Amino acid sequence: SGPLLRSALPAGWFIADKSGAGERGSRGIIAALGPDGKPSRIVVIYTTGSQA
Repeated sequence: SGPLLRSALPAGWFIADKSGAGERGSRGIIAALGPDGKPSRIVVIYTTGSQA
């Protein structure tokens, strides 16, 4: 999920992420992220039905 989340983070933020894709345009992303190398936030994204 590199460019999906990393490109939107402020400079210096830490991110550890995992993504997956399935049928019908389904996509799942989970990430731990935060400033100063400390993963202080968890983000979970799930979409389905995308044409992309």
